[in-house]
Amino acid sequence: MKKAILSTSIFLILSLYFGIGGIISINLNEIEKQREQASQTDNVAVNYDGINFKNKDELFSYLNIQKNQNISKFFWWVDDLTDFGALVVTACFFGMLGGVISVINNVAINDKKLEDLHYFSVPISGFLSGIVVLGITYLIPTILVQKSDNIRSMSLMFLCLFGGIKSKELYEKVDKYFNKLFK
Repeated sequence: MKKAILSTSIFLILSLYFGIGGIISINLNEIEKQREQASQTDNVAVNYDGINFKNKDELFSYLNIQKNQNISKFFWWVDDLTDFGALVVTACFFGMLGGVISVINNVAINDKKLEDLHYFSVPISGFLSGIVVLGITYLIPTILVQKSDNIRSMSLMFLCLFGGIKSKELYEKVDKYFNKLFK
């Protein structure tokens, strides 16, 4: 029982920490892209709190640095992630969180004993389902539209969360689809 609770708790903490860190990284990367686009057209000087800035871009950079210093203390690793790396981390760990939710739901709602459940393999399956969902979010728009490389981070997060909760069903659907595709 202790081993089951400890494992589930560790998976929960890891999935929350790295999932939230992945989302933060994606959002910081998006802000940086927007800042770069704005800096190309903005030449109006700005004064904020008695500090003069060359343009809005410098002001936003200053404000982001102040804000990011607090984030960087806890999520020190997010600045090192590439855009795709942040998507993978977000997808996998929200998938894992879905797996943890699935285990907890079985205990809380279905009155099953934690030690009788696959408390280790279900979160790992959820983690891996995050990769599957990420692949699907790239694959389907690419089939339908020619230039579609932007993935909405919040949509990805929730799709992976739900994919982790229902990872068994997700794998069955994907397997069924690919069996039809390759017949």
